[in-house]
Amino acid sequence: MIAFLARLIFSALVILASPSIGYAEDKGRIKIELNKVETVSENCLLSFVVSSKLPTDIEKIAYEFVIFDKEMRVERMTVFDFKSLPASKLKVRQFQLGKTKCDNLGRLLINDASSCTGQGIEPSICLKELVLDNRTEVEFLN
Repeated sequence: MIAFLARLIFSALVILASPSIGYAEDKGRIKIELNKVETVSENCLLSFVVSSKLPTDIEKIAYEFVIFDKEMRVERMTVFDFKSLPASKLKVRQFQLGKTKCDNLGRLLINDASSCTGQGIEPSICLKELVLDNRTEVEFLN
């Protein structure tokens, strides 16, 4: 009986410690990090680090962004096409905001997923499984 209880407790501890259960530290399995914003000439260059913990590749992933100025007024809406996102691969994508200096940016909002396709990929998963990170002074949210 003691050996049975010991195995049961050991099994429970293994399950609780398993990284494949949930994603306790992350809300989701698609991560977008706003890594850098820099003014190049009269344009703002945005650098993102993107990764996926989904079991299959995302063939096309694009998000509708709302760009706010420092006064939190909508400056523009645009779609950033992150192209393909292979499973378990880190990618860097850059987008240029024409005629915009980065020091005038106040907030970037992911408004919607405009495209999310892949074998076995539900279109809604690109929002449901999205988690954001930010290494800049510009507010970044969804």
